[in-house]
Amino acid sequence: MTVKQAVENYLFDLEPFKSKRPQIYYRDYNIMYSSVPLPIEDTVIYPIKEKQLAIKVQFVKELQFNDLFKILTLKTYTRDFQEATEYTNALIAIIGSKALKNHGAVGVGANKFFLFEKNTPVEDFQKGLFIALGTFVSVRCSFGNVRVNINPTPAIFYKAFKPDGNPMSVVDLVQDYLQIKGVPNESDVKKVQSFLKGLKVYRNYLKKISGKAIQGFNFRENSNTLKFEDSDGKLTSVAAYFKSKWNIALKYPQLPLLKIGPTAYLPMEVAYVVPNQQYKGEVYDTRTLIRLTALRPMDKAKFLTQEGKKLLSEVDFGKIDTKFTKIPSRILPAPAIEYKDNKFVTYKEEQFNGKNEKKKGNWNLEKMQFYLSPKGKKSYNFGVFVLVDRFFQKKREHLGEACEIFFARIE
Repeated sequence: MTVKQAVENYLFDLEPFKSKRPQIYYRDYNIMYSSVPLPIEDTVIYPIKEKQLAIKVQFVKELQFNDLFKILTLKTYTRDFQEATEYTNALIAIIGSKALKNHGAVGVGANKFFLFEKNTPVEDFQKGLFIALGTFVSVRCSFGNVRVNINPTPAIFYKAFKPDGNPMSVVDLVQDYLQIKGVPNESDVKKVQSFLKGLKVYRNYLKKISGKAIQGFNFRENSNTLKFEDSDGKLTSVAAYFKSKWNIALKYPQLPLLKIGPTAYLPMEVAYVVPNQQYKGEVYDTRTLIRLTALRPMDKAKFLTQEGKKLLSEVDFGKIDTKFTKIPSRILPAPAIEYKDNKFVTYKEEQFNGKNEKKKGNWNLEKMQFYLSPKGKKSYNFGVFVLVDRFFQKKREHLGEACEIFFARIE
């Protein structure tokens, strides 16, 4: 059990936290903030009897925001300015707690937020995944003011819903990952076990939906062969148990079982993917990642304005201005690039025509050649170092094609 799970599932059901929950701000990790005093002078231990664990809550300090304003009025940067970090962390917790009360908002880490709505930028990504564009929020202190910095940020999530909107089971996710329509077999499951390990699933036949992480797989047994004693002490198979207990006739009892506990196993077809789980594995589809995140300045401003109004509209301790901060700037002249035979590529200042940027410069460099090395210069030998992983073959093929094209043009 993580600290976050203990706090949210147990501590907040106890006093004094339960009655003061609206005034408590908790996002993640091991720090919480409260806008009202809590009766904790030093350290208090709260036992969790059913888990044989305990939560230790310790009072750290009281933050006086008048002290922050004093720091911001400093005329020069001193060591005292570093103390503002305590206050900015508190403000992030306050902003994040309020932002997550928005319907459809999902928090990733301490300060990344994603609103899954109809107009949210979302695309399929790699296998069994999708990528979404959200907002990174931070608090920055400057001389005389406090500013909220927001930027677009991507995150990759496991798919949890099928194209028709129905929840996705682990069987569905395996099919999506392998791009197959038929029922996966044991060999198929072995191909995706590294992808699925650690994924949280829920059991839709239970009233209380709680996520359980996939710890591994049982390839020796399946729902027909694995037997255990039921509540009446009778020996029964997993398939028979689901039929008698839950009135669920398993469609794929021959598939391997998911391990979700030391002795707990679950059929893949009744395990459904918990929505909004971030994927932290290897990424190779950089093209889709760039396409989603490469926004023009005006599109970026529009996206941040819309997200900011939804996420930051209601905050405690003041108000967040919805207008962008304007700062003076200047545009440096673009340099001209000279190639062989006195051929130049220059940038021309042209208005964007809404389609492409071809009028602003010569982007077709097919006839351009680099300058040759001085005579007598020894040729260079190039080597490439590639880490071996499950994507090695694909990387080597792409790299080989790129090298052939690149070095052929140089010659």
